[in-house]
Amino acid sequence: MQIPAEAFIHTTWSDLPPGSLAKYKNDWLLVIDEKGARGKFGALIVNGKFRGTVYDFGQENPRVLALAEGYSWRAVLSETSSSTTSEGKRGALMIGPHGPFLKSFVGEQDDEGLVVGLDGKLQMLQHPHHLMAESWAAHLVNSAGEAKWELFEVDVQSNVAPHMIIG
Repeated sequence: MQIPAEAFIHTTWSDLPPGSLAKYKNDWLLVIDEKGARGKFGALIVNGKFRGTVYDFGQENPRVLALAEGYSWRAVLSETSSSTTSEGKRGALMIGPHGPFLKSFVGEQDDEGLVVGLDGKLQMLQHPHHLMAESWAAHLVNSAGEAKWELFEVDVQSNVAPHMIIG
C-alpha cells in the first residue's frame, strides 16, 4: 500500500501533543499525557511485541516520524473480531460507555486498571464489562475525513513480551 509522503513530518517527541501517533524505530507510539501521574509526557506502545507498555523517554527527546498537520488517525475494528470481557489484553482496543480506549501496562502489575483514551489521557477503568476488539488497525485520515490508508494492524492473540518496564 502506498501512503502520501506529505502525511508525515520528522520532528522531536516533545513537540507532539497527547493523542498524537508517531513511529519510533519499528513501533507506533501514542503520546500520552502523564502530567497528572509523573509530570511529563510519555508514550504507549500500540503495536509490536511490547504493545500496551507505557514508555518513559526520560531525558531523551528522540526524533520521530509523526503525522503532519491536516492528518490524523482513526482506530478501525472488524465487527467479527470482538468479545465482551471484564479484562483486556495488553494493547487491545476496548469499547466502553465513554468510547474507545487502549489497555495499558504501567508499573509492575498488568491489572492496575489504567487505560489510555485515544486522546492520550490516562484514566482508571471504572466499568466492569467492555467490548474488546481482538484485532484492530490504525488508519491515516486526511483533512477531508477519508481513511484510505492503513498504518498498522494489532492482533491481541499474537505474542507479547513478558511484563517489563521500559525506559
